[in-house]
Amino acid sequence: GALKDASSMQDLKLTPLALHHCYLIIVRLERIADQAKGIVADLPAANFSGHAKEEFQKLLQLLFGRYNDTMKSFYTGDREAALDIEVSGDGIIERLINFLDGFTRKCIADGRSKGNKSDITHPCMAATRIIDGMKVMAKYTGYIARVVMSES
Repeated sequence: GALKDASSMQDLKLTPLALHHCYLIIVRLERIADQAKGIVADLPAANFSGHAKEEFQKLLQLLFGRYNDTMKSFYTGDREAALDIEVSGDGIIERLINFLDGFTRKCIADGRSKGNKSDITHPCMAATRIIDGMKVMAKYTGYIARVVMSES
């Protein structure tokens, strides 16, 4: 499309590099959307409750707040904000890993106390897929921030 057609680029008033950056962001947004779709599909099976539900909601709010900040930095061209987002990414990944570790330990302990191992697998697997999806979303949000930082 427009990446190969010079007249389209002129109509959009974009340089080839700026158009490429837009393309990279669109590809990453599609990946984030795919992960969000998978998370929604697995949520009922994970059956988060009590403290786990509260912590999951906090992590989700943190992740979507980071996503919103990234998109705001893209629209405003704020490279400083994009750098802050990129630097903070590892902390979110670590929190997600710790959440999953605690949830699976509780899930296994609950299953042992009930004596039914089949009840353990389904929520733990769903939670693993959810957290893996959230980690991918965090990484791709960081990748968008990198595109913002690379714009001149």
